[in-house]
Amino acid sequence: MGLLRDFLPRHTYAVVGTYRDETLLVSVAGASIDSDDRLLLQFPQTHGFKTGDRVTVQLDSRTEVAQLNSELPVHRTSYKGLVAAETPGSLAIDPLQFQIFHSHRKVAEFSLPDFSFPTDVRQPGALPDSTLSRVPDWSRDEAETPLGVLFTRAPVSPHSTVMAFLSSEEGDIFLVTDPASVKAQNLIRDRHAVFAIDFRETYDLDKPLDWSYRLRQVRAFQIPASRPLYDVVKSRFLEKSPWNADFFTLPGSLLLHLVPAADQAHRQRIS
Repeated sequence: MGLLRDFLPRHTYAVVGTYRDETLLVSVAGASIDSDDRLLLQFPQTHGFKTGDRVTVQLDSRTEVAQLNSELPVHRTSYKGLVAAETPGSLAIDPLQFQIFHSHRKVAEFSLPDFSFPTDVRQPGALPDSTLSRVPDWSRDEAETPLGVLFTRAPVSPHSTVMAFLSSEEGDIFLVTDPASVKAQNLIRDRHAVFAIDFRETYDLDKPLDWSYRLRQVRAFQIPASRPLYDVVKSRFLEKSPWNADFFTLPGSLLLHLVPAADQAHRQRIS
């Protein structure tokens, strides 16, 4: 017997990622969880995944709660899997490894006997400072949207994690994290990422799936605490997500500025 259905709805949402031609491929799907922890993902349109792909699938149980707080009272998992079969609109995925968390506590885990995370041999670098010099126009349609899913590049398959965020009308994303976290360590090795903004206004999965995510290909910069912009972004961030205040008290907390990959003006400024 599997574990996932003890903690997650049988039918839920999924954000799935892999690598294709040295880039991150991330899509949104509806997920059906089998009793043996295999997944069937169904896409609203054709997808780019292939049999044999090593994938990461972010799943959660947000049907359980309508309000979020610092305890993040949902079950969630970053599921490592292998694509066993595909059709133009679906994937069948076998489990390789996953851990299920509720709040900040691990409640269950699974791993194939021969599974291990590969050593990351990539050399760390330093995130460049953001060149943003003015206060952004904060996004209006994302103001009530509390969470998104960040996919960063890791060995073999991507790393995924749920994060609170702040965004601008120009498509910028702002995140705060522990510099020792896996996502931060991935970003100092490869600044390319994908952020999936979760627009689910309710957590009632009896309603039809509406594919309410917005995917953004981004590159990571940092905003140093010494810059006036840091305090401006921090203040607005905490207005939107006050339950994230503890992150700003971490030693060396990292304020990330994720710039849309298509923002040529920003790329020219930092080249």
